[in-house]
Amino acid sequence: MRKRYYENIEKLRKENTSPNLITEREAAKYCSVSLAFLRRRRSEGNRSGIVPGPPFVKLGKSVRYRLSDLDEWINANIQGVA
Repeated sequence: MRKRYYENIEKLRKENTSPNLITEREAAKYCSVSLAFLRRRRSEGNRSGIVPGPPFVKLGKSVRYRLSDLDEWINANIQGVA
């Protein structure tokens, strides 16, 4: 799992011409989650009992994510062993 995560990061960093903002599809790939998951988290994330999704940028109708925000979100959601 971690290996695939790091491969996704490197691939996106190499492919992306603007390293600061990526599309929601790229963000889903980067985080190894579905596009639907990110969309649900944007609309439901502030409700009680639901973990919010990563911060996003709205440019007109387009949604973009910063790689640094995605990294912080992933790190903030690391769970310890029960």
